[in-house]
Amino acid sequence: MIRKSTIKRMLELLNTVQEGVDYIGETQNETVFQVIDICQWAINEVSAIIQEEAVGSSNICLKNLKATSENITPGLTSAQRQSAVQQLAAVREALLEEPARLEVAFFPYKQSMWDCMESVWRAADADPMCDCYVVPIPYYDRNPDNSLGTFHYEGVQFPQDIPVVDYMSYDVTIRKPDIIYIHNPYDKYNWVTSVDPHYYSHELKKYTDMLVYIPYYIAGSSKEQGTKTTLTMLSAYYHADRIIAQSEGMKQGLVHLGISEKRILTLGTPKLDYALQHQLEKEDLTDWREKLEGRTVFLVNTSLTDLLGRNRKWLSLMKKLFADIAEHKNCAVIWRPHPLTEATIRSMRPNLLQLYQDMKSELQQLDNFIFDQNSSYLPAFQASHAMISDYSSLFMMYGVTEKPVLLLTGSKSEKKTVDYLFIDYYDYYFLEDGFEVDAFIDIVKKGKDPGREKRLASFKASLTNADGTAGEKIHRAVVRAAMEQ
Repeated sequence: MIRKSTIKRMLELLNTVQEGVDYIGETQNETVFQVIDICQWAINEVSAIIQEEAVGSSNICLKNLKATSENITPGLTSAQRQSAVQQLAAVREALLEEPARLEVAFFPYKQSMWDCMESVWRAADADPMCDCYVVPIPYYDRNPDNSLGTFHYEGVQFPQDIPVVDYMSYDVTIRKPDIIYIHNPYDKYNWVTSVDPHYYSHELKKYTDMLVYIPYYIAGSSKEQGTKTTLTMLSAYYHADRIIAQSEGMKQGLVHLGISEKRILTLGTPKLDYALQHQLEKEDLTDWREKLEGRTVFLVNTSLTDLLGRNRKWLSLMKKLFADIAEHKNCAVIWRPHPLTEATIRSMRPNLLQLYQDMKSELQQLDNFIFDQNSSYLPAFQASHAMISDYSSLFMMYGVTEKPVLLLTGSKSEKKTVDYLFIDYYDYYFLEDGFEVDAFIDIVKKGKDPGREKRLASFKASLTNADGTAGEKIHRAVVRAAMEQ
């Protein structure tokens, strides 16, 4: 079956011939011979592709192309011109009816962020009309002077059932995939890491007609000014043909920024698909069993935003939090910092690096403490009874477990002040509302969760396709858009 991009190329060549026929019929000078040569070349190119690709309607197409070639001569008569137009129309119609295949390329960079693409890939991979390629791309840490630092490639870390293609063997400039999915929106504007500049969104857009940006995170809420600031940071917003929105609230925020509704697909987040699909799978917790068994386990999740905002104070707050939990001997902690925490400190807060490393070392000596560096958050989700978190995408993901969450930042009252609510998490427990860490530990140990029903209802109602079908629906919508181009 022929690639859609190949059909598009042939149609463009036929348009060249059509323009040449019109020119020859209206012009009587020496340039006619040059135009005839171009037309004959284009006809030969199309004929060669048809034969090479074994197009189903090849006999009809080749017959009409041969007749067109014979009609294109100096002094083209009106009758010859009309015949050529009809013959080209017949070829064009046959090509448009030809079943087409789509080449779909996924360009993740961090394995831990693959969850935002996996369900879309599974839907595309199961589609007989698509040829799929998962091409993990390299990235770099940023040095303090913003230059590119340490090189990273995580292709070898992907699950064994994902058929990874080495980026050095997949040349996007030659393959020109019909659809490209990305999850890194920053391009050169990320001060912590950078994907290889060859994979910046404006570069990829040169080689595809359908560049799709899927956020690697779940967004919570935004005020107008914050939304405008975000847009200046998200370079991919300017270059993507389609942007995936997790909810109607996110769509409204994007429209407010001036993004056309046509470019927004409000179909939910594949991250929830991933969590729902995998949460019932039995994770291997052997390495953690000794420290966790028989204890109430709290997953502590920390992001980059609070770290960068509080600096040294953040370290003090973390130490106090871990000490508070450690006082409860029948409790345990899984600390899962953002995977770029140390790289961020090294790049943007180098004066805190030694303090952070010392704190981490001290905590790892405790018999009820786990420092979670797994690429997947699923073991921590499964092993924990509750989460304590600052503002991040992961606490929103934790909602699928239906377990309680205590938020260290924000309060319920903030819901009244946000302009765009992307997901409703305001029925969680908030430290700033007076729900202390000790009180939260107490209800979790007793198996109580008084806010559960209201929290789950708000969470599910605020997201689109929160039932695990977002990836399939995104795939269908993007394929339809690609075929209509």
